[in-house]
Amino acid sequence: MRRTKPITKIEFNLTDKSNVNTIKLTQKLRELRRGIIGIREQKNALIKEIEDLEKTIKNAQLKRSISKVFLYGFFLKSHGQTLEENIAELKADKIGAQEELKQLTLELNIHLPLDLIEAYYNIDSSFRKLIDTSHIWHITNRFNYIMHPVINNKLQYIIAQSGIDALQKFFQKPHIFETDYYHDNPSYLRVYKAKTAVSRHYVRFSLKAFPEFSTLYRALHFVDTLGMELYCYPSFIIVMDKEGSFVIRDIEDLKMEYSTIPFVESNEQLVAPKVIDMTWAALYSYETGFREEIYKAMVVAEYGQLKVQVNNNWKVEFLVNNSTALLEFVEAFKQYQATFQLMTQS
Repeated sequence: MRRTKPITKIEFNLTDKSNVNTIKLTQKLRELRRGIIGIREQKNALIKEIEDLEKTIKNAQLKRSISKVFLYGFFLKSHGQTLEENIAELKADKIGAQEELKQLTLELNIHLPLDLIEAYYNIDSSFRKLIDTSHIWHITNRFNYIMHPVINNKLQYIIAQSGIDALQKFFQKPHIFETDYYHDNPSYLRVYKAKTAVSRHYVRFSLKAFPEFSTLYRALHFVDTLGMELYCYPSFIIVMDKEGSFVIRDIEDLKMEYSTIPFVESNEQLVAPKVIDMTWAALYSYETGFREEIYKAMVVAEYGQLKVQVNNNWKVEFLVNNSTALLEFVEAFKQYQATFQLMTQS
């Protein structure tokens, strides 16, 4: 009977002040890295063992089938019972290996003092509100939008009549098309009042445990469209790429910056609660082979922008249609960071 190997344990006891300093925390992060690598190596070994057992079981079953066809009487009496017992043992070994694989995790115990528990609760609750009430996109590109042909013609006229200096003076004055609005850029949409376009792709934030961990805490989980993932725990963060390579950093290495941008939303169902303006757009249709111009009023909403950076390991921008919920989360996170930093430096 297969016995499950003991699950590795790592303790982050931040209630003991002797453990709360940069050197001790760095040692814990190194230990954590070794633990994750060890768990992965054991998982790979078990997966290979299961594959080998499956091959052996198939070969044994093939021998049994052949024996029944060609040497049924003699072989079955002398070897049949042994062969059946071997197959049964192999299947039991396979089931045992599969169960061990399921249970193979790194048990992570994080103990926080009361002030950190309260601060982390604020992060957790504000993050839940953010993911429950918002649509979130990964901004993969931004660029200045091409101006409306009428405006282009006007600029060309100014250049032709008065030269480039007159054009510079023209831009020194406020004009409606200079308003710094943002929008996504479908090929059929031209927003006259927006000059900055972004490419955005829908993503989901969630509360999720790192694959190798067994812990009471679920990490704040961020992901971009390239497969990069960020797991934020109370005392450290993990950045992992789609290939599974990862780095572990102190939570103080995670930078989050909040700002707002006026966003022209083409999908009315995604408009944030805070509407700040109205604009208009022209939709071009090429379905009939002719360009048909249709004018449409559109909402300008205040969207939140979240810039996330972990040293040189990850830098990404997210667009959130609920700027209020995003602000609450970022403020709660920074407050937690400040409390954590004060504790480690005292």
